[in-house]
Amino acid sequence: MKNLHLWPMTGLLTAIGLLTLFGTCCAQQSRKAKPVSRIDSASHVRPWDVSMDLYRLIKGGPMTFTLRRMAKGNGAYRLALYGGIGKTKHKDMNTIDSSLATERNWNIGVALGYEWQKNVKKHQLIYGVDLRYTHSSNYSGTVGNFYGETLIHMAFLESFIGFKYRLRPELSISAEVSCGPSMHYISNWNLTAHQRTGFSRTFGFGIDPFRLINLSYHF
Repeated sequence: MKNLHLWPMTGLLTAIGLLTLFGTCCAQQSRKAKPVSRIDSASHVRPWDVSMDLYRLIKGGPMTFTLRRMAKGNGAYRLALYGGIGKTKHKDMNTIDSSLATERNWNIGVALGYEWQKNVKKHQLIYGVDLRYTHSSNYSGTVGNFYGETLIHMAFLESFIGFKYRLRPELSISAEVSCGPSMHYISNWNLTAHQRTGFSRTFGFGIDPFRLINLSYHF
C-alpha cells in the first residue's frame, strides 16, 4: 500500500522536471534567435504604404502621392501619381488698354518603379529606379480670350537613392535624390488661328537633389 502512495508523487516530480527542461530549451532558443527590427516587423505586418510629398506641398508644385507594395525579399513596387493646377493674373503691358492677362496651367503624371531596401535598426536605406511620364499645359491670354497654349510632354528614367526613418510602426519620413536621362517635347499653339506655331524636342541628363520628402503611412 505504501508503494501505491508513492506513484502520484513520483509522477508529479517527473512532470515538473520535464516542464523545467522544456522551458530552459525554449529560453535558449529565444536568446539565439535574431532580433527583429521595428522596420522588419512593421514591413511584415504592414505590407502597404501611401506617401505624400511634403517638399512640393510646401513649395507649391504639383502634388505627388506614392503607393508601395512590399515584394518578396527586401524590396517594394512603386506607383506614383502627380497632379496640379494653377492660375495667375497680371496687367498685360503689351496691350493698349493694359488688359488683365491670365495664365492657367495644369500638370499630370505617373511613375512606375521598384525599390530595394536595406534595414539598419530604425533606419532604412532605399534605392531603385522609376520610369516617369508627365504632361503639362500652360494657357496665356487676356480674360475671356486665351490666345496661346504650350503643351509639354516629358519622360524620365530615374535612378534614386534615399533614406527612411520610422517614427512609429505605422508612420515614417523619407527623402530621396535622383538622377537620369530625360526627353522633353514642347509644342506651342495659337488658339486664335488654331495652328501650331512651333515645337522642340530635347534630350538631357539631370540631378534632382530634392526629388521627394515623403511622409508615409503604413498599413
